[in-house]
Amino acid sequence: MNIINEIVKLTQKNDHKKADVSVTELFKPVQELNIMKKHYKMPDPASDLMMLFGTIGHRILEDGIKQGEKEVYITKNINGKTLSGMVDLITDDEIVDYKFTSVNKASRENEDWIMQLNIYRWMMNSSKPMKIVAVLKNWNKVQATTSPNYPQLPIVEIEIPEISDFEVEDYVLDRLDNMSNNEARCTDSDIWRQADTYNVFRNENKRATKKFDTVEEAMAFIEEKRKSDRKPVSYRIIKKIGNPVRCQFYCAASAWCQQYKDMTEI
Repeated sequence: MNIINEIVKLTQKNDHKKADVSVTELFKPVQELNIMKKHYKMPDPASDLMMLFGTIGHRILEDGIKQGEKEVYITKNINGKTLSGMVDLITDDEIVDYKFTSVNKASRENEDWIMQLNIYRWMMNSSKPMKIVAVLKNWNKVQATTSPNYPQLPIVEIEIPEISDFEVEDYVLDRLDNMSNNEARCTDSDIWRQADTYNVFRNENKRATKKFDTVEEAMAFIEEKRKSDRKPVSYRIIKKIGNPVRCQFYCAASAWCQQYKDMTEI
């Protein structure tokens, strides 16, 4: 028996009931969703096993917390389409979602998390406060000891601000409308594209002397350096295109995506 293969199979199970669109799909690039309608994604043991850690964590929290309704499946009909979501915990006092994430991600405001919880609240026509319980996968005890601004425990609660129902509904309708666009292309924001840089090289050096955000800054640096150079020096500026991080590591559709192919051929 290959235990690793059996564990990987667990990540392929999907207990969600059939609906037109899930809340989590609202936050995915439309182009990725369109491509994956035509292709089957082969299991990726590395990323799938990382997802399994989150599933295991969810199960532990569900078993350990005795109050409230757990894994509540909710739906809402919107313009003839069924939107579905799975709420991790609903108590008498609040709506709770579990996240298994990094310290960095949990330490900054996340617009998607805020909207996701507000969509759940809106779908249930609720006015309950919302929060995320974030388990920090890469929490470091040494940093917690030495830095007062670092999370002091590997689990934190994040209060989620309420967004007006009008704004939430407008967001959902806009996303559903975008999903009907079969020719959609990803934006730089969709692909988590890193910023372009302009690298200055001196003579035939293979390592850049300095990197800049704009070509103007790079040219100004060269002009300033030439004033102090004691002998003729050649400089060159090479533009480095920012990496599309989502495409490279997190997009299920990248293998079939023409836009990504075009970027890698630049």
